[in-house]
Amino acid sequence: GNAFTSTVPASWFTMTSLLYLDLSENSLSGTIPELVDSPVLSYLFLNNNSLSGTLPQTLPLSIMHLWLQYNDFSGEIPQDFGVGHENLTELLLHGNDLSGEISNELCGEGTRLEADCLDEE
Repeated sequence: GNAFTSTVPASWFTMTSLLYLDLSENSLSGTIPELVDSPVLSYLFLNNNSLSGTLPQTLPLSIMHLWLQYNDFSGEIPQDFGVGHENLTELLLHGNDLSGEISNELCGEGTRLEADCLDEE
């Protein structure tokens, strides 16, 4: 981490060439914006911060690695969160106050996704 203590600027997620963003292990707070405007974003690491609110309803189709663990996210995991994202290989949500489950389509037998499919921390 870099000891950042601000919020994540929404404008960062409108950069059409943003591929990799690692803001893990800081003291970032606030919510994260919808990520659909990031057409090539493949790696997003926001773990180990103090981010809050609900998970974004939409994800860029390009997302491969999404680390949101150990924050203060709350609410229901959207039923289709990550569904249809063929490139998604890591989805980490543990260490938050989320309810619900990740879709069986992502967590079912034979998937190549490493995800938090059980309520284990």
